[in-house]
Amino acid sequence: MYLRPVVYKIYAFIILIGGILGCGSIVASNFIASAAAIAIPGLEGYGVVTLIVSLVLAVIGLLYYYIEFSSMFAFGDMIKYEQSGATEPMKKKGFILPAKFYAGYGSAIYVITLLVSIVLGAYLIISYSIEKGALVALPILPLIAIVIINVFVSVHFNLRFKAISDLIRVKTGEVSETLRQSIAEVKTGSLRAYCTFYVGLSVVVAIATVVCAVIFYGDIAALLGTTGAILSLVGGIVYVIIAIFAMGIFGCYVDNIAKMIEHHQIKNGVFKDI
Repeated sequence: MYLRPVVYKIYAFIILIGGILGCGSIVASNFIASAAAIAIPGLEGYGVVTLIVSLVLAVIGLLYYYIEFSSMFAFGDMIKYEQSGATEPMKKKGFILPAKFYAGYGSAIYVITLLVSIVLGAYLIISYSIEKGALVALPILPLIAIVIINVFVSVHFNLRFKAISDLIRVKTGEVSETLRQSIAEVKTGSLRAYCTFYVGLSVVVAIATVVCAVIFYGDIAALLGTTGAILSLVGGIVYVIIAIFAMGIFGCYVDNIAKMIEHHQIKNGVFKDI
């Protein structure tokens, strides 16, 4: 069963608005700092560079949030279209990016991350080997962290956006053997495992919140007083509830993507129950 499309659409707008406000606040604060630096002799160049960098990062951030917004909104439309039983192709809204852009975006993020990881991994191995005076010495924990990051990027960006791209293409009426094979290649089991990860993360966050509240309540009360401690505790709990709710929606989002892909895999006779 799919989550209601309106939930995804509302969540998509929250992502976009939150991104705009976040990027805007960063640019505004950096603009003030840059203006102050430019007014100080000897720091003019620093102020200009800081402002340019902040603007570039803001543009990249806005693009990221827009892609997340548009892809989730499009998925809400796809659920609505599928539940309507319509036979004509779905009409893609004008603000939704081209389907192949989403796949290309996810692949680009994955490839960049992989290349950076290879270079960083090689550097860590070489420097650690020199430090230990060995031919080859492996810094286990940093390498494990690099592998985990790559797995995360592979599913969160590459696989998820490939699935979104394929779904937009098929829902808007594209029919081709290439698309059929592309849908067959989507590993829905990985998407569902990613959903399970978010559920587990929600549980961990909830438990950690309770534990921290019990451990640090006395210290907070001593610092802020009983009223201040209670207000801080309530505010923290509300924040965590919102965070868990958001993680739950995103987990459902990934699971629903897998479900819709599987529908088309079954329809095309390429579904593999693994």
